[in-house]
Amino acid sequence: MNNLIQTKFYKIVRRNSTKLLSLAKVLPQNLEVEYKVNQWITPKHKKSKLFVFNELESATKYLKLCNLLDAELYECQLINPQKEILILEAAATKIPTVFQTFWENPREKHLDWSSPISNIILRAARGIRTDWLQKDKNLNVLRNCYMSPNNTYGCDAVKLIKKVCPI
Repeated sequence: MNNLIQTKFYKIVRRNSTKLLSLAKVLPQNLEVEYKVNQWITPKHKKSKLFVFNELESATKYLKLCNLLDAELYECQLINPQKEILILEAAATKIPTVFQTFWENPREKHLDWSSPISNIILRAARGIRTDWLQKDKNLNVLRNCYMSPNNTYGCDAVKLIKKVCPI
């Protein structure tokens, strides 16, 4: 029996007049990615990833949750897809040390993901004392993360193929 290889992924982008941009509106300009249909696009920071969904249902649920009128959903192709468990809050991308530590260390290092209480630990990390954060960069990163939506993948490059209609 042949192994099936998944070739369809889904990317949510934000339309800004004629441009397709990163979904998060609070990203610093140096990290905001402009997407173009049928062109391979890479992240602005070489060690970071672009986020997509591997299931249409998960992508549409997240899109509805975002409740953005300017958001669009595209079928896409990826280079080097990997399951992502943690996502850095968009506002935290403006803190260079947090952004760099998040992407330069494997996300698995921040928590024991086999633990069912990992999401509780993430929430608790937001209340960690500042003096502890100064001593441990990983705790500071953890404080600015949340669990990724179901079926989220990170990748090295995305090519938008076609708009998914209707959403």
